[in-house]
Amino acid sequence: VGIGQTVAPSYKLDVLHGGSTGARIQSSASFSVVDIDAASGDAALRFVKAGVNQWNTRNRPADDYYEIFELGGGGSRFVIQDGTGNVGIGQTVAPSYKLDVLHGGSTGICVQSTASFSVVDIDGNSGDAALRFVKAGVNKWNTRNEPTFDDYQIFELGGGGERLRIKRGTGFVGINTAAPATQLEVVGTIT
Repeated sequence: VGIGQTVAPSYKLDVLHGGSTGARIQSSASFSVVDIDAASGDAALRFVKAGVNQWNTRNRPADDYYEIFELGGGGSRFVIQDGTGNVGIGQTVAPSYKLDVLHGGSTGICVQSTASFSVVDIDGNSGDAALRFVKAGVNKWNTRNEPTFDDYQIFELGGGGERLRIKRGTGFVGINTAAPATQLEVVGTIT
């Protein structure tokens, strides 16, 4: 069927118009749904620029992930994992975190304010709110809110243990000690 496209419609429904609005599906009472149902599972909405395919948003048939795919060689850019809800940006095969970002450059994530200060909150229900540093999949360092006393702690992973602590309430700093009793307490040799 051709609407506007009356010379040679090439789709089951082929709409051609010269304005900025195309098709509308509207409900006057409740929600409105458009189902894209593919027997193979590859149910997609494709975005095209002057006849050239650019982007595809779809149900990925192999695993039923929701996927945003860059056509023309770009590949999979964004997924939501079926079953877990994990989101992958770049990491589109099997994201293993609630937000799993994979990139090949030196820049990763930016949180920027155009007006005032900018905050990233790490909130652990147990109190163990941590930022972990990893090298090629191996855990190296952890900076965290120590959950027992709510002290700030720098911890060497892989057997190194606690390296620095700032006591909550006093601000006392301990190096190689978990209980600094003075402004600065160092267990070991100072050179």
